Amino acid sequence: MHDRPDREGEQQFRLLGAAWEETARRWQDEVARRFDTDHWTPLARQSRNYLEALAAMMDVLEAAERDTEFLTPPFLTYGGRSAPSRATQATGSTSARRKSSNTVRSVEKVSS
Repeated sequence: MHDRPDREGEQQFRLLGAAWEETARRWQDEVARRFDTDHWTPLARQSRNYLEALAAMMDVLEAAERDTEFLTPPFLTYGGRSAPSRATQATGSTSARRKSSNTVRSVEKVSS
């Protein structure tokens, strides 16, 4: 499984929060209070909301990945080969017609 961007984001946000706390201990004037109120607090709130939404989306994607199998159903195979492309089928070539008739026979075998 790949690293989750929500977890990486949470870690980076914690580092940024620690840096702001260190700065706020040393910077204590009216400009600092306005920066905290007007910039840091809204940014922190939006960042938390974003990371929560991202975590929920990542949970859904991980569940979908676990629950999904990328297998070709047997009726879509052609004698062990992949299905021809739509472009090949559209040309009506002899090869495509031969594969098509093989498919019909394969489907008939599976059905019976």
